[in-house]
Amino acid sequence: MPFQPGSLPFLLPDGCGVTVQKRTSIVLFESSAEQAVIQMKDGDRFFVAVADAARACQVFDKARDFANQFQELANITLPGWIEQHKDRIESAHITIRERDVLFLVVQKQVEFDRALSDALTELDLVVANSPNLNLIDLEVLAVPAVSRESCKAFLASGPIYDHAQ
Repeated sequence: MPFQPGSLPFLLPDGCGVTVQKRTSIVLFESSAEQAVIQMKDGDRFFVAVADAARACQVFDKARDFANQFQELANITLPGWIEQHKDRIESAHITIRERDVLFLVVQKQVEFDRALSDALTELDLVVANSPNLNLIDLEVLAVPAVSRESCKAFLASGPIYDHAQ
C-alpha cells in the first residue's frame, strides 16, 4: 500500500519484546512541526518532517499523473494524429526534454507543407486545452525531409520514441 499522508504505523520501541504492530491513522497538517516515521518492508526507517513528506506525496502524485498522461499522448493521441496525416509524414519522433515534450514530424517533401503545419498547430491547441493532458507541455515541430542523423539535432539525449511510416 503506498504511503498516504496522515496514515502512519504505530511503532513500538526496539527491544521492548513485543512484535505486534498496530495500524492507526493520525492526521498531521502540512504546517505541523512533527516528524513522520516511515518504515519500509525491508526494515529501513525514514524520519522526515511532515511538510517534506506531504511535498514528496505531491511530487509522487504529479509524476504518476504525468506518466499516465504521457502514455495517453504517446499511445493514443499522437498515433491517431499520425494515422490521419500519414500521407504527408516520413516519420515522427517524441522525446521528453527538460521542460517539455517535443513532437518532431519529418515531412515527406523538402518544400514547406502549409497543410501539415496547420494540422500540427491544431494538434498543439488540442493537447494544450485537453484536461486529460494538462501536465503535458507539448512543443510541435515539422522539418523537411531529412536524414535520421539530421533529426538528432532537434531531439533530446534521453529516450526517443519513433513513429516511422
